Amino acid sequence: MKSRWKYGFIIWAVVLLLLVVLALMAAFVKITDVEISGNRTYSSKQIEKLIFKDKMLKNPFVFYIKTKTGNQEKIPFVSRYDVTMKSLQSVKISVYEKKIVGYISYFGTNMYFDKDGIVTESSQDVIEGIPRITGIDFDYIVLHEPIPVKESKIFNGIMNITQLLEKYELSVDKIHISDKLEMTLYMGNVKVELGNDDRLNEKIIDLNDMRDNLKELSGTLYMREYDEDGEGYTFKKN
Repeated sequence: MKSRWKYGFIIWAVVLLLLVVLALMAAFVKITDVEISGNRTYSSKQIEKLIFKDKMLKNPFVFYIKTKTGNQEKIPFVSRYDVTMKSLQSVKISVYEKKIVGYISYFGTNMYFDKDGIVTESSQDVIEGIPRITGIDFDYIVLHEPIPVKESKIFNGIMNITQLLEKYELSVDKIHISDKLEMTLYMGNVKVELGNDDRLNEKIIDLNDMRDNLKELSGTLYMREYDEDGEGYTFKKN
């Protein structure tokens, strides 16, 4: 009887010791190494600050439980993020951003939309690398709903041009869409009149070839008609 009691006492003592160790680890162990990938809109430090805005989340046990229960921090322009615990002090975070093609200024707020024209975010900030879109005719904008335009194919044109600009790493401040769906790009002090989306890929390739020559210029580059030799485009200085 005594041996059973002694054996049970040892088991409970070991369990209690483990609980004490876990409690101490929960109190003193902190995540110190954060590896972040997939982020473009925010820097890694900004993402880390937004995810760990509550200091308690630096505790690996608290952070693991919160992320596994699907209780993620809401981050503008981020659809979700995946978490991998590499150790008690090291974590890897993979960020999946919303695909934004442009934004429209609406009553002092920038309304960011995706390739289908659905407004996914509203912000006072201007996000670098996302062009402002002008010329679109609409009466109102509602967050998380499509921009109500007469010609829905306008967003196909916006998606095509933004994909090409991203492919060739061409920086554009603004894209103007006319009522005839003709596009004009604003690149610093240069206005580029592309016309409609006929031969758009070839025009952007030519524009990419001319980028260095345009840096120090101010004026309008006329590229409405595609020129196979690239010599038919004209530039008018301001």
